[in-house]
Amino acid sequence: MEALHRPVAVCATALVTVGIAAGAAQARTENVVAAIKHQQRTLKRAAASENLKHIKIRTRAQARRAEPKFRTLASDMDVAATAVSKASTDSSAQRRGKRDWVMGARGEARGFTQFGDMLKDLAGGHRSAAKREALKAEQTVLDASRTLLRAEKLLKMKGA
Repeated sequence: MEALHRPVAVCATALVTVGIAAGAAQARTENVVAAIKHQQRTLKRAAASENLKHIKIRTRAQARRAEPKFRTLASDMDVAATAVSKASTDSSAQRRGKRDWVMGARGEARGFTQFGDMLKDLAGGHRSAAKREALKAEQTVLDASRTLLRAEKLLKMKGA
């Protein structure tokens, strides 16, 4: 179980540093930067991200309880990516930034789904499969985080 704490810590760190948010799409089309900031604020307040910030998984029961939280977070991130993809852009740099942000958000959602798969393997007693899935999920989340940071730089967002 010791080897599995690091990927979960990376997952929680990605939540805090990137702060991708989930929320309903706005009725009007808003600027991409405003849409991203809105989504980030929404996710920081989301129950799934709060529950996963300080998670420690040591037993099969804890893995079973944590798995739906990762699935919920992945779903919330997909919703956020969809909301941002509908936002308007003013320049080619903003279009590239929006594309990168949506790709990064969907990548992190995919990574959190993989973390959920890892927890399912762990709960089923398949430790070697869980370790492989954890490494794959960790790499997916890290790659997506880099894409999100690149997008925030293109969009000239503070904190990027």
